[in-house]
Amino acid sequence: MSIIRSVTSSVVHEAGRLARDLPGAVGRARMEGERTVLERRHRRAIEALGARAFVLSREGQLTAAALAPELAEVEARLLAMQKVDGAGADDTGGHDVAVAFPMLGDDTTA
Repeated sequence: MSIIRSVTSSVVHEAGRLARDLPGAVGRARMEGERTVLERRHRRAIEALGARAFVLSREGQLTAAALAPELAEVEARLLAMQKVDGAGADDTGGHDVAVAFPMLGDDTTA
């Protein structure tokens, strides 16, 4: 019987650890996914800026006013990426595993 209790206790302890780690892992994956999407958007905005600058330079009309919409888009995407980086530092998930999964707590009866 002690082997069964030992195995059960070990499984419960491991399940509890996994349940505690899951919200953080999901949060980190979400933040990484958001960052990837924002980086792609920023890259596209820079590509559009480069294409527009190339066309304007060919026409001899390369001025800051001509590139204003593209510059604003690049700066907005960069600001969005910086906000995500700043918000990710304080995100703890806000989950209480012990309340959500009381059966996975430390088993003191074993």
